[in-house]
Amino acid sequence: MADYFKHFQRPAIVGLCISAVSQCGPVVWLKSLKITGQLRLGGVLLSCLATCLVVAAVSTEYWVKRFVRGIFIFRGLWKDCQQGKCTPLEQMPSYIGISIFFMLISVAACYGSVIFGTLCLTALPPSKKTSWITLTITLCTISGFTGGIGLFNFMRSATEEPNTFLSWSLAPGWFSVIVVSMAGVCHFVAKNWEEEELAEQLLANTTGFTLQEACTEEGTSEYSLHKKKRRKPESDTSV
Repeated sequence: MADYFKHFQRPAIVGLCISAVSQCGPVVWLKSLKITGQLRLGGVLLSCLATCLVVAAVSTEYWVKRFVRGIFIFRGLWKDCQQGKCTPLEQMPSYIGISIFFMLISVAACYGSVIFGTLCLTALPPSKKTSWITLTITLCTISGFTGGIGLFNFMRSATEEPNTFLSWSLAPGWFSVIVVSMAGVCHFVAKNWEEEELAEQLLANTTGFTLQEACTEEGTSEYSLHKKKRRKPESDTSV
């Protein structure tokens, strides 16, 4: 048995592993994607990351910290936390309600961009695919815009209170705004490239059809001219 493993070289094992992985369904599908499909896949992955980040921001309670009576009190969108104990907000300020509204829209739009972006990767009729691509770009834009408004509104209003400092839960929120904007750019660029390819194909087909038509007309005119030349001597002999 030991002699068998000695003869069975390590490069051969690596080669077998690589060939097995390369024949897997997902790997074959990834290789078959065009550049536009790869861009769209990158946009979907970025939307997934942005969704995780914005959910982490909304669900944690460390948006700001206030120094009250010698201790820090952390506040998020839903609760106040003091010495490891969290209690729901008894009196919710208006700016927190506004931020909650915009952040929930951002979460829903970000998750929607994941769903419709994934559907754009499937084989669909061109009309449906175009409308879903446009919807994905719109959802990415809405998510980034509303998330930025909610975060900025909270930061501006909370820091006006005395002894209040920003905390780490805002970081994943702002990262989600950046990442979902990048996802929208990926989908937008992929859409533009596909439209340019389609326009080039239509132009090539139109040019080819026009050239074929011109060649047909030219061949017909040459044939008719040749026929007239052949008829002329026949009329002369009859006279």
